[in-house]
Amino acid sequence: MLERGYGKVINMSSVLGTVALPNQIAYASSKGGVDQMTKVMALEWAKQGIRVNAIGPTYFETELVAQLRNDPERYNFINERTPAGRWGYPVELEGIIIFLVAPASDFITGQTIYIDGGWAAW
Repeated sequence: MLERGYGKVINMSSVLGTVALPNQIAYASSKGGVDQMTKVMALEWAKQGIRVNAIGPTYFETELVAQLRNDPERYNFINERTPAGRWGYPVELEGIIIFLVAPASDFITGQTIYIDGGWAAW
């Protein structure tokens, strides 16, 4: 990317990079670090034509979180905490990723975009 003078980096963060939950200190801290890393990378590489952003999803219905979905207390907490009232679907991540790699986003860098059904709005 540096040699070409153009490129896009998309880091994977989480809404927990900005929203705190009990018992999530390691995960939330690491995702907060990803958000800051995204900003620093964006500053360092912007003049070389490289855009660095992150996406920050919340809970999405994947096999990785099957255990949470099968725990009625956690499942209900997540649904109640999410203003949209549901978990996300993986297909709902596609549009933002396509946008961030397209020329339409060439003037966006250093941002974490939350795909979270409203969690970060609290």
